[in-house]
Amino acid sequence: MCRALENEARYDTPDRHGETRRDRNERFGVDSPRIRPPEIGGYLWRWFAEMSRVRRKEQGIPQRLQPSEMQSWASITGTLIRPEEYQVLMEMDAAFINELHAEIGAQWARERQEQENRNG
Repeated sequence: MCRALENEARYDTPDRHGETRRDRNERFGVDSPRIRPPEIGGYLWRWFAEMSRVRRKEQGIPQRLQPSEMQSWASITGTLIRPEEYQVLMEMDAAFINELHAEIGAQWARERQEQENRNG
């Protein structure tokens, strides 16, 4: 499940122009892998997606889900999260955020390089 989230963060995060790495790869004829989450954990994938919609951002950059945010979500939705599910959700979040932040950093580096190339 974590690999699917890392893949999503890496290939489907739009840059400031709305273009994703998947879009760029397609433009240049390069394949981008699609990793599907395992069906057995589908409900965790849905929970994670719901929680992620309201995650905190700093300067527009998504931050890790906090335990209190998960607890609030569970309370509001009436969902009982077992300890082992909580652990999986935290691992999913760490994988997603780590890869997302790496992708955003790569986008910024490309933009800086483009700017330097234009300036000269």
